[in-house]
Amino acid sequence: MSFSVYKSSAGSGKTYTLVKEYLALVLLNPYQFKSILAITFTNKAAAEMKQRVLQTLRLLSAYHELSSDERKPIQHLLPDLIGQTGLKEADICRNAALTLSLILHNYSNFAVGTIDSFVHRIVRTFAHDLRLPLNFNVEMDGETLISQAVDLLIDRMGNDELLTTFLFDFARSKADNDKSWHIENDLKKFAKILLEEDSQVKIEKLKMLELADFKIILTQLTQLIKSFDQKGTAIGSEVWRKIKENNIPHAVFFQGDKGFGKYFEKLSQGIIAKPNNYVKKAIEEDKWQSGKATAEDKMNIDNLKSFLIENYHKINNLLETDYETYIIRNSMLKNLYSLGLLNEIEKIMNEMRENENVIHISEFNKRISDIVVNEPIPFIYERLGERFKHFLLDEFQDTSILQWQNLLPLLDNSLAENNFNMIVGDGKQAIYRFRGGEVEQFAYLPHIYKKPDNEIIKERENTLIRNFDPQFLQNNFRSKAEIVNFNNQFFRFVSNYLADNLKIIYDNLEQKFIPENNGGYIQFDFFDKDADKEQYQQNTFDTVLSTINQLLNDGYQWKDITILCRNNKQANKVACFLSDHKIDIISSESLLLNASPHVRLMIALLKLLGNSNDLISKTQVVQYLIATGNIQEELFQDILKNSIQNDTSLNKKFDAFLNENNFAFDSKHLVKLPLYELCETLIRIFKLNKTNNPYIQFFLDCILNFSVKKTANIIDFIAWWEEQKGKISLKTPSGINAVNIMTVHKSKGLEFRVVIFPFAEDKQRNNKDMLWIDLEDNELPSLKTALLSLNKQLEDTRFVESYKEETEKSKLDLINLLYVALTRPSERLYIISNLPSAKQEAANLSLPVLFKDYLQYVQLWEEGKTTYFIGKTSQILLKASSKADNMLYMNDFYSFDWQKRIIVSNLAPANWNTEDPDGSRRFGNFIHLVLSKIKNQSEIEKEAVELFTKGLITLKEKNDLIKLLNKLWLIDEVKHLFENTFEAKNEAEILLSNGKTIRPDRLLFKADEVFIIDYKTGKPEDSHKKQLDHYQTALKEMGYNKIKKYLIYINEKTEVVIW
Repeated sequence: MSFSVYKSSAGSGKTYTLVKEYLALVLLNPYQFKSILAITFTNKAAAEMKQRVLQTLRLLSAYHELSSDERKPIQHLLPDLIGQTGLKEADICRNAALTLSLILHNYSNFAVGTIDSFVHRIVRTFAHDLRLPLNFNVEMDGETLISQAVDLLIDRMGNDELLTTFLFDFARSKADNDKSWHIENDLKKFAKILLEEDSQVKIEKLKMLELADFKIILTQLTQLIKSFDQKGTAIGSEVWRKIKENNIPHAVFFQGDKGFGKYFEKLSQGIIAKPNNYVKKAIEEDKWQSGKATAEDKMNIDNLKSFLIENYHKINNLLETDYETYIIRNSMLKNLYSLGLLNEIEKIMNEMRENENVIHISEFNKRISDIVVNEPIPFIYERLGERFKHFLLDEFQDTSILQWQNLLPLLDNSLAENNFNMIVGDGKQAIYRFRGGEVEQFAYLPHIYKKPDNEIIKERENTLIRNFDPQFLQNNFRSKAEIVNFNNQFFRFVSNYLADNLKIIYDNLEQKFIPENNGGYIQFDFFDKDADKEQYQQNTFDTVLSTINQLLNDGYQWKDITILCRNNKQANKVACFLSDHKIDIISSESLLLNASPHVRLMIALLKLLGNSNDLISKTQVVQYLIATGNIQEELFQDILKNSIQNDTSLNKKFDAFLNENNFAFDSKHLVKLPLYELCETLIRIFKLNKTNNPYIQFFLDCILNFSVKKTANIIDFIAWWEEQKGKISLKTPSGINAVNIMTVHKSKGLEFRVVIFPFAEDKQRNNKDMLWIDLEDNELPSLKTALLSLNKQLEDTRFVESYKEETEKSKLDLINLLYVALTRPSERLYIISNLPSAKQEAANLSLPVLFKDYLQYVQLWEEGKTTYFIGKTSQILLKASSKADNMLYMNDFYSFDWQKRIIVSNLAPANWNTEDPDGSRRFGNFIHLVLSKIKNQSEIEKEAVELFTKGLITLKEKNDLIKLLNKLWLIDEVKHLFENTFEAKNEAEILLSNGKTIRPDRLLFKADEVFIIDYKTGKPEDSHKKQLDHYQTALKEMGYNKIKKYLIYINEKTEVVIW
C-alpha cells in the first residue's frame, strides 16, 4: 500500500477518483467500509461524495439488470475497478450489493464528512481529557462570539476604573490621529486574531501581562517615539529656519518640491523619513540648484552648503542608528491599545464558555494539537487507530497547518500497518488562505511545511517520504477544447508573475482535453473605467444583459447561465439590474430569509411581542397587511388620524385593531407560548400557511435550532437574528430555470455551461494586514511579542522579507481566484473588464493588466479595440430531458394547533385511576396549587393560564378553575383573608415535638392573632374540623394563643365554616 498524493486540476475528475479509490477498498472486503475515513472540505462536498458512493454501488449491484443507457454513469468506472482490484465483474457486482446493504444498515459507520465534524467527534468523546465541559455547544460563527465579548467589555466601562481609563485613552488616541473615536468596530475586527491558528503561540506570551502593564508599556513606548521625533524635528527645524532666513524657495533647489528644501521642511513638521534619491544626489553628486535658480539663489545656496551638508549627515546618522527601531515602534504603537485589550476580551470569552458552555470550533484543533505534537501515540487517537485503517483526504490545499499536523499521527499509524492512504488537492484552487489554508504544505508534500523542531514530527515526515506515491490527473472532462487550451496557455503565461518558490503551484498545469469535445467560446469585453465610472458600470450591465439575450437566441436557458462576481456587493448590483429587466435570478441576496416579506412580518411580530411599544414594528405589520390586501390603507390612515386627534395611543388598541380585521391576535396569551409554538401560531393567525412558503419553513428551522442550542426566548432570538440576518439563506434545489449569481468563492467545485464574469477588475491586495514579531527591545523588557502593521514601511526594517512574502502570496491569491473563475464553464466564458490605465499597469498586479498582457503575448491586442474572442459561437440543439421529474412537491404548508389535536400524557390518570374516576381529586389538587401561589385575586388567571400552557389542565378546566376561585372574593368572610395587612405563609411545614410535620394550606399572622385556613373540594366531614384543631394545638405549643380557624369548601356552592 502507499501514500498516494493526487495533484489535480479543475474538471479532472477528482471526485471520480476519490469514489473509485473508496470503492476499490470496500469491494475487496465489503465489511471494510467501517475502516475508511474520507474527509472533505465542506458539508456539501461530503454529501455529494456519499451520494456518489451509494449511487455507484446501487448501479454496480444491479448492473446485469440495467439497460445500456442506465449503465452509462459507470461504463468507465467498472473496467477501472476490475483492473485495480483484480476482481471479476460478477464478484464486483455481488460485493457491491453486500457493501450497499451493510452501509444502509450501519449508516452511522459510513465515515464521510468534513474535517471539522471529525475533529468535533474526537473532542466530544475526549472532552474531559481536553479540559472541556462535557455538554458543550459548538459555535461556528466566530464573529458573533467576538462581537458579544467586545460588547460586554464596553459595558464594563464605568465599573472598572483602569479599564475605563484605558478605553478612553484608546478612543482619544484615535481621535488625535484623525480617526473615528468609536473603538467597538476596531476591537471586533482586531480580536478575530484570537481565533487564528498562527496567533496562538504569540497570544500565550501576552497572557502574563495585565492591563496595568500595557498602560506602562504604552507610556514608555510613546516617550521613546517622542524622543526620536524631537531629535529629528530639531535638526529639520534648524535647517528650515536657515533656509527661510536666506529666502531660498523650494523651486530653486535641485528637483524643486522633491528636493532638499522640502525634505527639511517636512522634518521640521515632525514627518520623519529617509532622504529620497534627489536629496542624496544633491550631496553625492553636488547637484544643488534647479534651472529656475537665479544668480542670487545660487549664491544663497552656496553660502549654506556646508551647513546643509553637516545637518544632512546629522539626520542620516540618526536614521542609520535608530530609524528601523523608530519604524517598528511606531507600527507597534498603532496596535498596542488593541493588543492590551486582547487579554480582557479573551477572559470574557472564557467566562462565556464557562457560563454558556459555548466553544468556538477553532478551539478544537488547538486542544488536540497540544497533545498530538508531543506524543508518539496520542491517547485520544488510540481507539480511532484501531477502527480506521485508510484515510482519504480531499481539498488538501485548503487545509490548515494545525489540521494537517493533527491528522498526521493517524496517517503515520496507518502507513506503518501498510494500509492505503490518499490525498487529493489542487494548489491552483487554494482561495481560502484568509481562513488558515496553507497551499505550500500541499505543494511540498511529502515534506511537512513549517514543521516544528520536534523529533516525533520528523519521524512522521520520514514515514510520508518512504511511502510517497505522486499521481497527476491530467485530463479535463469538464470543458470544451477551446476553453481547456485557453486556460492552459493563459495560466502558463500568468504563472510567470509569481515568485520562483510559488511557481511550483502551477507545475503540471497543462491539461489534455477530449478531442471530440470542441466548440467552446471565450470573449473579452473592455470598457474605460477612468473616464466615467458610472458609464463603465452601465456598459458592464448592458453587456451582461445583451450576452444573456444572445445566449437565449443560441438555445441556452436561464439556468445554464451563471454570473460570477468578486463580492456580494457586486452580485447584488447585478441581481437588481437583471430583476429590473424581468430576468429570473437566484442569488445569495435574493435567497436571504430577510428578503422575504413574510419572514420580515414574523420578525416584526416577534419584536412587537418583545416590546409592546415598538411603533416601528407595528408599522411594518400594517404595511404588510396593506401590501397583501388584508386591510385598506385608508382604514389605517383614519385610525391613525383619529388616534392623534383624540390624543389616544394606538399602542393600547393594536390588538383590537388586528382582531377587528379578523386576525385573532392576543398578545397577553401569545407571549406565554414557547418560541417555536408561538411562531407556528403566528403563521396560522396571519394565514402564512395557506401556501407552501419555503422561506417560512426555513425560518421555522432557524427557530427550532436556536431554541435547541440557545434559549427559547424572544428577546435573545431577536438579538441573534439582527446579527445573522445578512447571512442566513434559503437552500434551493437544482433545476430551477433562473440565472445564477454567486461569488467566485462559492462557485469553487461547481460546473456551469456558461459563465459571465463582469467587473473582472480585482487587484492584488494583502490578505493579512498584521505581522507577529518576537521582540527584544531593551527599552521595553516586559513586552516579548508585538503586532506590526504589514505595509510598505517594513521595507526599511529587518522584517522586509515578511512583507515581501505576503506581497508574493497576495499575487498567488489573485491568480488562484482567477483560475477558479475561468475554469467553471464547460462551453462558454465571457469576461468583462476595464481598460488598464498606464497608472494601473505600473501599480500592483490586477486582472485588467493580466488580460491585456496576455492578449499582447498572443498578438491579439489592438489599441482602440475593446472586444476579443477565441473560438466560435453556434446555436445548440436543445435535448429533451430523458429523466422524469421524480421530485415530490408540497403545495401546502401544514400547521395545526397541537393542543386541539392531542391530550398531554399528564392527564392519563383520569382515564384509569379507579380511586379518582371522575378526576375530581386531581382537579382539587390544582385548586390547592393555585391557592398556594396567589396573594390576591388578580393572580388567579395568571396561575391558571400557566397550568394550561404547561399542558397540565384542559381549556375547560382552566375556565372552571378561574370561575370557581373568583367566587371566593364574593364572600366577605373570605375576601379579607387575602388583604395585604396579613403576613401570609402558604403550605408552610411545621415540625412537631414528635418529629412529624404538618402543613396547613394557609396561615395568616396579624399582631398577636393567627388565622388557620384549609381548602376542601369534597363534602364536609368531621375529620376536617379535627385536622384544623390538631393544627391549633401545634400552634399553641409554639406560643400562639389567639387562633381563628377557617374551613373553605370550594364547589359549585362555596361554603365557609369558621370557629
